[in-house]
Amino acid sequence: MTDFATTWRFLTDVPVYMEFLNAVWTLLSACLVFILGRYAYIEWRGNGRSEPFKGSIGFMTYLVGELFVRLAAFVFRYEQNRGGTITNFDDLPFIAWGSILAALGIMCCIRIWSPIRWKAWAWVIPIGLAACAVIYLGWIDPPEPHRWFKVGL
Repeated sequence: MTDFATTWRFLTDVPVYMEFLNAVWTLLSACLVFILGRYAYIEWRGNGRSEPFKGSIGFMTYLVGELFVRLAAFVFRYEQNRGGTITNFDDLPFIAWGSILAALGIMCCIRIWSPIRWKAWAWVIPIGLAACAVIYLGWIDPPEPHRWFKVGL
């Protein structure tokens, strides 16, 4: 059993805390992907391509992408906290692919669950906001050193 000071140090040590959170999030996402996959399979066998089936596929796609990103962050933090050789996210190229997969899953969920009267605006506004963020963070105010497009694309 640990004392309060050790627990408090753990909670205030950001790299260790982030490693812990990413590990837990990765495991929980993997469990939910399994459950959604089972649900989608049962829906597909019973009702074909129903709305609940499409929703579960969209959400599962998002979660798989999120799982890749969180797993990459966990591996990065784990190696970094133990003096490993990973110095930046360039060493983990699948983080970009996980982000793209998660974005596609989000777009599927928006298409399925947005009201019909919103039409294309349900897609245009989120894609526009994401494009503005990429333009701003990638070209207008890039982080230093400028490594924006070296992440596995």
